Order: sequence, then C-alpha cells, then structure tokens
Amino acid sequence: MKTILTWRREWDSNPHVNRKQKTYPDAVGKLSPSKSLIGKQLISEITLLLCGLFAYSQCMVAQLPDAPSATQAKVADAKFWAAVAVTAGLTAFDAQASQAAYARNPACEETGTPWLYGRRPGPAREWSTMAGEVVIAAVVSYQLKKHRFHRFWVAPLAYSAIIHTYGGIHSASHC
Repeated sequence: MKTILTWRREWDSNPHVNRKQKTYPDAVGKLSPSKSLIGKQLISEITLLLCGLFAYSQCMVAQLPDAPSATQAKVADAKFWAAVAVTAGLTAFDAQASQAAYARNPACEETGTPWLYGRRPGPAREWSTMAGEVVIAAVVSYQLKKHRFHRFWVAPLAYSAIIHTYGGIHSASHC
C-alpha cells in the first residue's frame, strides 16, 4: 500500500512525467497510470454530464410557458403573416422565372440546388418543393416567435426570401 501512495504523490507532484515511458518497478501490477487516469477521467466526464443534464432540466422548468392571459400578444400577428406573404411571393417569382427560363432556353438547368429540384424540374415538382420550403420556413419562424426568440423569428423567412429573390433574378437574366 505504501508504494501505491508514493507513486500517486510522485505522479501528482511532477506533471511532466511521461506515463508511457516511465516505469515504477515496485508498483507494477498494483496500479498502472493508464487504468487509474482513465477511471478518474470517466468519473469526471459522467459527473459533468449529470451536472449538465441537471442544469438543462432546471432551465427547462424555468422556461415553462405562462398561463394564457388577455394581455399576451398573438404569435401569428400581422407582421408574421406579412413576412410569410413576402416570402411566398418571392418564392413564386423564383419558380415562375425558372420555368420561363427552362422554356426559353433548352440548355438552361437548375444551378442552385439540383439535388433538391432536379436539373430541369417540371412545374409540379418545382412549385411543390418551393411551397414546402415556404411552409418549413414559416413553421420554424412561428416556433421561434412562440418561444420568445423575438430577435430571430424572422431569420428563416428572410433567408428563404433572399435566396429565392437571387434565384429568380438569376433565372430571368442568365438563361
């Protein structure tokens, strides 16, 4: 037992010891540096994980929604529906410009996301895919606004609107 305690004291007092090359003849087989350190590391990782889970659970309890009241603002207000309408309009502009470009020039292909639409998508595929994008952006924005991320709720709708505006302008002018 004395050799194990001596070994631990020597290990703790000298942080520059290379544990792979240095040997301790009197402690061989009783306590190896790799086994003791792995055990300590595992225990500390489990402790950190449990502390993190506890902190997360406390945050979730603290963020429970309040009971509905008469003064609470609606989530789907006029600003939300205006942003959804602008995004839907710009997405429709992109779809229409792309279909017109495909009809005008047979060599014109989808360049932005051909893995999603296809190289030369038909009208049904392009419109349904873009409508799905608008719905996903609107749902994500609604959830962000509902859960009190007031500064970021418009980001998914704005991103979709900017990308489809660029795509529509590109289709109209380059093909």
